[in-house]
Amino acid sequence: MREAIGWAESGGVAVHRNFDHYHGTRSARGFVMTRPFLHVIGLRPVLEEWATANGIPVQAIQPEKRRRVAHIDVFGDYALQLLARIQPIVATTAAFEGFARVGSKLYAQLSERILEDPELLELAGRAPVGQPPPNLLFGAVHYLLLRGVSHPLARLYPSLNGGRDVGEDPFPPFRSFCLDNAGAITDLMRRRIVQTNEVARSSALQRGFAVVARRTGLPLALVEVGASAGLNLIGDRYRYSYGKIEIGDPASEVLIDSRLRGDLMPPLGIAPVAWRIGIDRNPIDTGDADQALWLRALVWPDQPWRAELLLAAIRSARVAPPRVLRGDAIDLVPEVIAQAPLDATLCVYTSFVLYQLGPPQAQRLAAVLAAAGKQRPLHRLALEADGVDRPYLDLHGPDGDRVRLAAAHQHGEWLEWLDANSASV
Repeated sequence: MREAIGWAESGGVAVHRNFDHYHGTRSARGFVMTRPFLHVIGLRPVLEEWATANGIPVQAIQPEKRRRVAHIDVFGDYALQLLARIQPIVATTAAFEGFARVGSKLYAQLSERILEDPELLELAGRAPVGQPPPNLLFGAVHYLLLRGVSHPLARLYPSLNGGRDVGEDPFPPFRSFCLDNAGAITDLMRRRIVQTNEVARSSALQRGFAVVARRTGLPLALVEVGASAGLNLIGDRYRYSYGKIEIGDPASEVLIDSRLRGDLMPPLGIAPVAWRIGIDRNPIDTGDADQALWLRALVWPDQPWRAELLLAAIRSARVAPPRVLRGDAIDLVPEVIAQAPLDATLCVYTSFVLYQLGPPQAQRLAAVLAAAGKQRPLHRLALEADGVDRPYLDLHGPDGDRVRLAAAHQHGEWLEWLDANSASV
């Protein structure tokens, strides 16, 4: 601490790890604060320059106290990205600490052991800044196994052994596979990105689209930011089961089963879509077997029902592929919006994308959308995680209003409608 403060007092910018006591609480500005916590410290003019360069509002700078230096509290995904630049192993460790609590028994077991293994942490730490190391490492291993790389580990993966839980410790063969194939894993982690395109999220997104369509009485013009293969762009082709209620295309091979929680019934219509387009830095072509296999590899191997749903959606997409443009949404959104038909309601949406952007890019995207909204009415729908809390479906209307429509499971297993005004009667 003394070294960091001394460096900051001499005109530098210092970063130090802070205690995690505030994990799960909300900041004064309303953000859910999550591990890891960092302090970025410096003289106020220096810190203002650093904050501006990194897309952080200068209002986030905390006042000087006993010393001449001010500080900025940095936490959550952005703290991980900052750590990845200066201490990759520390950032990777923090990422696996979170992954040890996911819904996959296999990956939780492996994550706990990886935390004790410097060689595997170093391998996972080769992930590019902004990409989650656990997802990339596990995805690369799964991809190589699905491609047919021979190894005893394959016998322990339910996706490759007929769905069985063999009951053996998976870590020794997992570690052996990683070290034996470190070069191929590193290459995949540096060439690929995490874009699972979880199809079941359409169970929440479609309810949000129904709200937008009901508000305006017009068909929708959909723009998806971070569309991957565009499988959630064609959610109106699928069937949905909410308990005893089934809606959607009765002939669809894609059946998404989502439990309803709470007392409110969501709007159950399927919004008509007049026009649709996606934007992604690395679009997935479902007609390319290798690209489709990468999507398949990102699905956890001990959850075969998710893989079956993904493959059914891929087959549906191949019949009439949605259009997905390659590029940065910040650059492409204005021209895409200009192409949208004027007799349809414009709806731009994201699902589990913003955590990969970081605050600077997320704020730039918000500014681009705000500018576009001045040209024509724009609805923005976001299904995003809220720190340690549940994922939420939020609707931002053209008049600046924001409505929290629902809470949802990250993989679409359940939906809890929260907005009484849009609920079905």
